[in-house]
Amino acid sequence: MFDKLFIGAPQWTFAAIAVVVVSALFISRAYSGRLHTKHTGLFVVAGLLKWIALGALAFCLLQPMLESERPRPHANLLGIVLDNSRSMTVRDPQDSKSRGERLADYLHSEMDWQVRVSQDFDVRRYAFDRGLRSLNDLRSTDFSGSASALHQSLQRIASRFDDRPVAGLMLFTDGIATDTDDAEFDWSSLGFPIYPVAPTSSKTLADVTIEQVRTTQTNFEASPVTLAAVIGVDGITDQKIVAQLTDESGKVISERINELTDGQSRVDVEFQFRPEQSGLQFYKLQVFPESQRALFQKGKSKIEGTLVNNSRLVAIQRDQGPYRILYVAGRPNWEFKFIRRALAEDDEVRLIGLLRIAKKEAKFSFRDRGVNSSNPLFSGFDKDEEESAEQYDEPVLVRLGIDEARQLSKGFPQDDEELFGYHGIILDDVDASFFTQEQMLMLRRFVSARGGGLLMLGGLESFGNGGYEHTPLADLMPVYLPRQSTSPNSSARLELSREGWLQPWLRLRQTEAAEQNRIAQMPSFATVNTVSDVKPGASTLALAQGDSQKKPALVVQRFGKGQSAALLVGDLWRWAMHRKQDEEKDLQQLWRQVVRWMIADVPRAVQIDLDVASDSSRPVNIAVTVRDPSYLPLDNATMLLTVTSPGGEPLNLPMLPSAEQPGVYEAAYWPTQDGAYRVAAVATGPDGADIGRDASGWVSESAIAEFQTLRINESLLEQIARQTGGRVLQPEDLDRFARELPNTKVPLMQRHVAPLWHEPWVLALALACLCGEWGIRRFRGLP
Repeated sequence: MFDKLFIGAPQWTFAAIAVVVVSALFISRAYSGRLHTKHTGLFVVAGLLKWIALGALAFCLLQPMLESERPRPHANLLGIVLDNSRSMTVRDPQDSKSRGERLADYLHSEMDWQVRVSQDFDVRRYAFDRGLRSLNDLRSTDFSGSASALHQSLQRIASRFDDRPVAGLMLFTDGIATDTDDAEFDWSSLGFPIYPVAPTSSKTLADVTIEQVRTTQTNFEASPVTLAAVIGVDGITDQKIVAQLTDESGKVISERINELTDGQSRVDVEFQFRPEQSGLQFYKLQVFPESQRALFQKGKSKIEGTLVNNSRLVAIQRDQGPYRILYVAGRPNWEFKFIRRALAEDDEVRLIGLLRIAKKEAKFSFRDRGVNSSNPLFSGFDKDEEESAEQYDEPVLVRLGIDEARQLSKGFPQDDEELFGYHGIILDDVDASFFTQEQMLMLRRFVSARGGGLLMLGGLESFGNGGYEHTPLADLMPVYLPRQSTSPNSSARLELSREGWLQPWLRLRQTEAAEQNRIAQMPSFATVNTVSDVKPGASTLALAQGDSQKKPALVVQRFGKGQSAALLVGDLWRWAMHRKQDEEKDLQQLWRQVVRWMIADVPRAVQIDLDVASDSSRPVNIAVTVRDPSYLPLDNATMLLTVTSPGGEPLNLPMLPSAEQPGVYEAAYWPTQDGAYRVAAVATGPDGADIGRDASGWVSESAIAEFQTLRINESLLEQIARQTGGRVLQPEDLDRFARELPNTKVPLMQRHVAPLWHEPWVLALALACLCGEWGIRRFRGLP
């Protein structure tokens, strides 16, 4: 690129002009006699050619110089960066080389374009995948990187090149970045032009990929798991797409076959299944065209560019019990029978019942020497049992389903440690006088601090009729209690509210029509408690339709870390006594789902929380929360954390207390393999006592983001080139680019002066013009 032309010998200016003028006069005089012939135009051309030749020679007398700027040799940096990620291994099934291998063919250091740029620039070579590294020979790359940290790598290069002259950066990549998808990033901030080199690839590369996977565990019976996936289809038509779900042993659990319609690029599939075991389990989802089933089982395909994105591991965490539910009733009733029968079919839930069969009697009574002070209900038993029997001023309680003899031996729990051993509490037709003031405060702490679930059932001695107004439990309830006692007897039919339809644990049928038909067949209920109003923030999920108005029937709310519910119907058992087919089964299923809802979010004494990144750009952060028996944060526990890799090798990780949250211990783990990881945490108190343990896990699949699409990201490459001042190159354009790059503007340039009169083309021009003029004269037979 030449900036200007200047004269080296200006003293010869008048002589050169004189030569041009005199030669013009002599040429005009020589050809003046022939201008009126029929060959006038030919003679004019001959004269001009001779005059141009003499003018060019006269111009050389002035010693014309051409001044230009060229890059200072080896003073400017030129980066060559190669993408070493696994997306570069994609190839067309009809092609023998992958896109990475095709780019590598142009990266031999002895190739002409590299030799040429090495003569003018200081060439630095890099490769990147998860990180950036410097290489002397880019042919040593194997395209096995587990990520494409494109953004981070370019920023690191910019940091290395900071305050140094950079001619540009040649970026050999397919444009698939896994570290971020921020479209607002300003690439011009890097400070130098980038020249992306995109591999040549078929734009219609066929591919079937799992784009999204979502799992949902509901409170339906036996906790079924719903797995929904979105399958992307590109370049494939007139095919059936198979979605197959297998367990860890490879056993096929379920299979869906979807037929593609014209232009369909996405397929939605859904699986609903019940894990056979509790705890952490891993399942594998695979998708493939039906015509490629046999080849896919061998790890091959004739139509797809890669099979890496055709499968996905999914971790299912089904919490392990047993969960303990404390049922407290003010009198024996039918409700406990059906709740106990329902939960007997759930191996994860243990129901412990505390039933009052007689209220306490007054202390004063007439008795003689033959009458003891214990309640006469216990007369006739052994002496030891009579000494431990309830006294006249104590209620008579019956314990059912207890784990040990001393459990609930003194009635309702007396301290936090005993009460907090339960996950949920059901209060059924029991009045407030049954509890002491301290026990009601304990129930409040059980929900707010421990995070347990509390359900109060309706009845003759529940809610306002039970004397709960102005007690700690009144604040806990999701409804305002009436100031005066009201009769709970009223005939009403139940129906779900708008919010209730959105709660899966309240529905027993698969479709809305079937659920409405089930509700319509339910009997009327005779015991519905009346409340003043529903508290702000609480949700009314069911209504009781009476003769005149609708009353709240089921109200729930969050309270601190837990949740409380008020079921204002006191005779739900009538549903099972209706003597219709499956009525009792429906009631049992409903009770199981309600109890599952109560305990769904109850925290444990030791609980693992995982922060797993969507890509492999950062480690997995493991946080373990440890609580003491009163469920207060415990900061002096001893932690044992074990991470088991996909290969089965266990690794013990040290854990440090969090600087921000009490009772939280943290650790970080970098996954080095793709597959299923299991983590187990054991907490020990300062006295050596076992506090608790928890298990969890995650799936590491670095190829998820890397192979989300097989298409070259041309839009990103165009954006990078446009914002930085470069341009997108094709591999076959590298030789021409190497010739043009020294003529572009770079930070460090040097002045270059070339004498024009030394250029061969000047003499060639003069000789060509003279030969042309001589040829015309000889053609016309002139001397």
